[in-house]
Amino acid sequence: MFQQLTDKLSNTPPWRWAAYGAVVVFAASYAVWSHYRTPPVAPGAVITALPARKLEGMSTVAIQPRQVIVYRDKIKVTEKLGIPPIPPSEEIQTAIDVPYLKYGGTAATMLNMSSGQSRTVIKANTAPWFQFKRDLSASLGAGMGSEGKTLAGRLRLDIIQIKSVVISPELEGNYAEDRKHQFEGRAMIWATVPIGQ
Repeated sequence: MFQQLTDKLSNTPPWRWAAYGAVVVFAASYAVWSHYRTPPVAPGAVITALPARKLEGMSTVAIQPRQVIVYRDKIKVTEKLGIPPIPPSEEIQTAIDVPYLKYGGTAATMLNMSSGQSRTVIKANTAPWFQFKRDLSASLGAGMGSEGKTLAGRLRLDIIQIKSVVISPELEGNYAEDRKHQFEGRAMIWATVPIGQ
């Protein structure tokens, strides 16, 4: 058995070793990236935005503004935005909608009236209870399976989201080399739930 394995390994063409090596390098790189990456903002989370790295180390100067416009009832503002209460030394200067998060969100900038420093807090929205969607995607795949070489193509349209569940009709066509009926097509309705980021 050991001899058979040795013979098989010695007869493996160089291009296949290169492919195996590329797969191992990719898998290791992906594992390292998954461990050390900055995770996306989770729905419902409140985070403090970090200063832009591109401006790190640049000099700053104190100026005296003519006036500072802030929200009058900051307690009501924090309640409406769903952010933690702020200390008495800070005022809420501005708040904006952030559409770039998964379900959107809000950012509020607080100004410390004693130090003149500001900070921004971001509140990510949770998944909506119901919304229409119109995300169309197409995919092609190739691989090996129990029925030989396989090719597949899919066309998918996300049409409804209920909380985090997305409902999507999908058309699929696939080909399997060793299957009795090599070509197969199907129409499906999918309910997709995210399980991680």
